[in-house]
Amino acid sequence: MRFLPIVERELRLFVRRPRGYYARSLTAMVATCIATGTIIVQLSGGALPSEIGANLFSTLSLLAFGFALLAGPFITADSLSSENREGTLGLLFLTHLRSHDIVIGKLVSTGLPALFWPLAIIPVMSFSFPIGGLPQPVFWRMCLVLLVTLLFSLGGGLFVSSLCRTGYRAITGTLLLIG
Repeated sequence: MRFLPIVERELRLFVRRPRGYYARSLTAMVATCIATGTIIVQLSGGALPSEIGANLFSTLSLLAFGFALLAGPFITADSLSSENREGTLGLLFLTHLRSHDIVIGKLVSTGLPALFWPLAIIPVMSFSFPIGGLPQPVFWRMCLVLLVTLLFSLGGGLFVSSLCRTGYRAITGTLLLIG
């Protein structure tokens, strides 16, 4: 018997989707444009390099944190409830799959694209090191905060999705849980 077969299947499907590559590339380009705009605005204002680095890091961190918070309500909140509405959740339990296989499979299949988008922003956030004004432990703590926030948001979305029947209630419930 395989370990987490739904995760394996979803990872194979995810690798073949070109949409994921374009989404990560677009995220990195948008983050680079925001970083360039922040640097230009700060340089025209006569800011010190340490201020530029700190402002760049805080701007991109806030953007990534907002995305990590909103990933759960808009990505995973309707995953289990849609299976329940369509009647396919009961069919999954007729197979040799256990409940944790299904839940972890849904978390990975919906959460993996959401994980790659903040990972595309992190290299752009690291531009603050050569500019100055950012100690290394602060950067690594922020990366850890982004990961934990994303996992909390995705897990909250799955939890509320397992309780709700409609997509609107699942999204609203996840927003209330996170907020």
